Amino acid sequence: MIIIIGLKIPSDCSISSLTQLNVLNLLNVEFVLGKFPIWISSLSHLTNLFINFSGLIGYIPENVLGNLKYLRGLDLQNNSITGFNKLIF
Repeated sequence: MIIIIGLKIPSDCSISSLTQLNVLNLLNVEFVLGKFPIWISSLSHLTNLFINFSGLIGYIPENVLGNLKYLRGLDLQNNSITGFNKLIF
Protein backbone atom coordinates (compact mmCIF):
# COMPACT_ATOMS: atom_id res chain seq x y z
CA MET A 1 0.00 0.00 0.00
CA ILE A 2 1.16 3.50 -0.82
CA ILE A 3 -0.42 6.62 0.64
CA ILE A 4 0.53 10.01 -0.77
CA ILE A 5 -0.87 13.20 0.76
CA GLY A 6 -0.57 16.73 -0.59
CA LEU A 7 2.08 16.47 -3.30
CA LYS A 8 2.32 17.46 -6.94
CA ILE A 9 2.44 14.30 -9.05
CA PRO A 10 4.31 14.57 -12.39
CA SER A 11 2.91 12.92 -15.52
CA ASP A 12 5.88 10.52 -15.64
CA CYS A 13 5.39 9.35 -12.06
CA SER A 14 7.75 6.60 -10.89
CA ILE A 15 4.92 4.91 -8.98
CA SER A 16 3.96 3.41 -12.35
CA SER A 17 6.91 1.02 -12.07
CA LEU A 18 5.35 -0.61 -8.98
CA THR A 19 3.33 -3.09 -11.03
CA GLN A 20 2.65 -5.42 -8.06
CA LEU A 21 1.08 -2.63 -5.96
CA ASN A 22 -2.36 -3.55 -4.54
CA VAL A 23 -3.63 -0.36 -2.87
CA LEU A 24 -2.95 3.23 -3.88
CA ASN A 25 -4.35 6.13 -1.86
CA LEU A 26 -3.75 9.62 -3.26
CA LEU A 27 -5.24 12.33 -1.05
CA ASN A 28 -5.11 16.02 -1.94
CA VAL A 29 -2.47 15.56 -4.62
CA GLU A 30 -2.14 17.73 -7.70
CA PHE A 31 -2.03 16.19 -11.18
CA VAL A 32 -0.81 17.88 -14.37
CA LEU A 33 -3.74 19.93 -15.79
CA GLY A 34 -6.16 18.07 -13.51
CA LYS A 35 -6.26 15.09 -15.88
CA PHE A 36 -6.70 11.53 -14.73
CA PRO A 37 -3.21 9.95 -14.59
CA ILE A 38 -2.72 7.55 -17.49
CA TRP A 39 0.21 5.82 -15.73
CA ILE A 40 -2.30 4.20 -13.35
CA SER A 41 -3.11 1.71 -16.13
CA SER A 42 0.34 0.14 -15.60
CA LEU A 43 -0.56 -0.80 -12.00
CA SER A 44 -2.24 -4.00 -13.16
CA HIS A 45 -2.50 -5.60 -9.67
CA LEU A 46 -4.40 -2.75 -8.00
CA THR A 47 -7.38 -3.91 -5.98
CA ASN A 48 -8.23 -0.52 -4.45
CA LEU A 49 -7.65 2.96 -5.84
CA PHE A 50 -8.49 6.11 -3.89
CA ILE A 51 -7.97 9.56 -5.43
CA ASN A 52 -9.71 12.16 -3.27
CA PHE A 53 -9.60 15.98 -3.18
CA SER A 54 -7.16 16.04 -6.09
CA GLY A 55 -8.72 18.46 -8.56
CA LEU A 56 -9.34 15.89 -11.26
CA ILE A 57 -11.62 17.19 -14.01
CA GLY A 58 -13.31 15.79 -17.09
CA TYR A 59 -13.53 12.22 -18.29
CA ILE A 60 -11.39 9.26 -17.40
CA PRO A 61 -9.77 8.39 -20.76
CA GLU A 62 -10.71 5.29 -22.70
CA ASN A 63 -9.17 2.09 -21.29
CA VAL A 64 -7.13 3.77 -18.54
CA LEU A 65 -8.79 1.55 -15.94
CA GLY A 66 -9.41 -1.33 -18.37
CA ASN A 67 -6.07 -2.95 -17.51
CA LEU A 68 -6.94 -3.08 -13.80
CA LYS A 69 -8.59 -6.50 -13.82
CA TYR A 70 -8.33 -6.92 -10.03
CA LEU A 71 -9.80 -3.52 -9.18
CA ARG A 72 -12.63 -3.92 -6.65
CA GLY A 73 -12.69 -0.51 -5.00
CA LEU A 74 -12.59 2.87 -6.76
CA ASP A 75 -13.09 6.10 -4.81
CA LEU A 76 -12.89 9.44 -6.64
CA GLN A 77 -14.66 11.65 -4.09
CA ASN A 78 -14.42 15.43 -4.24
CA ASN A 79 -13.13 15.69 -7.80
CA SER A 80 -14.92 16.88 -10.93
CA ILE A 81 -14.96 13.65 -12.91
CA THR A 82 -17.77 13.79 -15.47
CA GLY A 83 -17.69 10.14 -16.48
CA PHE A 84 -15.88 7.38 -18.29
CA ASN A 85 -15.11 7.68 -21.99
CA LYS A 86 -15.72 4.32 -23.71
CA LEU A 87 -14.32 2.46 -20.73
CA ILE A 88 -14.37 -1.33 -21.06
CA PHE A 89 -13.75 -3.59 -18.05
